[in-house]
Amino acid sequence: MISNDDIAGKVVLDVGCNSGALTLRLASLHRPKWMLGIDLDGHLIRDAARHAQHEYSLVGGPDDEPGYFPDAMVAIHGSTPLPDGWRKDGYLVSSLSEVPNLVDRARKHVRWECDAVGAVLPGTLRFAAADVAKEDLSALEGKFDTILALSVTKWIHLHGRDNGIRDFFHTVYRLLVPGGTFIVEPQPFDSYLKSKLKKFNPPELQFRPDAFPAFLTSLGFDPLADTHPDPTTTARGFETRHVQRWRKRATRSPPPAPARQPRD
Repeated sequence: MISNDDIAGKVVLDVGCNSGALTLRLASLHRPKWMLGIDLDGHLIRDAARHAQHEYSLVGGPDDEPGYFPDAMVAIHGSTPLPDGWRKDGYLVSSLSEVPNLVDRARKHVRWECDAVGAVLPGTLRFAAADVAKEDLSALEGKFDTILALSVTKWIHLHGRDNGIRDFFHTVYRLLVPGGTFIVEPQPFDSYLKSKLKKFNPPELQFRPDAFPAFLTSLGFDPLADTHPDPTTTARGFETRHVQRWRKRATRSPPPAPARQPRD
């Protein structure tokens, strides 16, 4: 679903990162140049930062092995302090206005910034509480090589309605570098219809997920892969979900920003 080439040495944005488990896993496995996980829920973002600090504390042994120490060691002795220079803010970004400078700084460094094989430092991974539907992201245009949107399109769609999900796809296009990769999980429309979501009146939505590919193509994306889960599998996780990979065309100028219209 997500290859090493999508992350390794790249500047990556994970939209709707939740508590950061997948974001941290990808950063640990694939060595991005810099990675940012964002989520609307500030509580989840603080959990993500604590999770990253916890994983950093478990690295040890003669080979700096991830998970060398048991969780109990952190419970008993507390987290390992981050190196000097990272202790004030840790893994958190207080404002997206900091991101352009952090990205530009990261791009100047050739070496993956860590002090152990599996340790991910704030110089490589950060988390921020942000609402992609409301934040002014103009300063981030053309900053990211890869953008992930996993288990999040349904929520953007339900809250922002049809205009909201279209705006989101426009935003992704503008934030990617030419030739950048967009990895998206277009959650099926039947998942919108669960009883607990009735308050959002999903049947009123006209722009259904099966229309997303045509819209992305019209924006200037080319399809790379469309991975469907094996219906017979009993496994769980993102590897078993419907995920699409798109590439932003390198030769087309960015489309104009969508006109601001009342939400559907």
